[in-house]
Amino acid sequence: LSRRQRQMCIRDSDSIEPAPITEIEKPVRNEVQHYFLIAGCFEYKELADKLCEKLQKEGFDSKIIPYYENLYLVSYTGYATSKDAQEALNTLKHESGKENTWIYPAKN
Repeated sequence: LSRRQRQMCIRDSDSIEPAPITEIEKPVRNEVQHYFLIAGCFEYKELADKLCEKLQKEGFDSKIIPYYENLYLVSYTGYATSKDAQEALNTLKHESGKENTWIYPAKN
């Protein structure tokens, strides 16, 4: 074993065991989502809830966004930048049934 390998190992009578590995926590980036890929828009919240639940079961980070007085947008997911949203839209629009997806820029 090289000097470095010996430093990384602990000797035990007949065996060599690797030293315990310490996991380093990665910083969590909580980016505010300003751009949303919209799957649908509904007048009735019950319908928006149904689509949101369906998309969440499919693995999307779907949300309901109130839109004007009595309309509800249902998003696939949201992004911090318009560039990220546009890249995701370009990919998503190629999937069957998602051709009419569009970006909603939420106001702060």
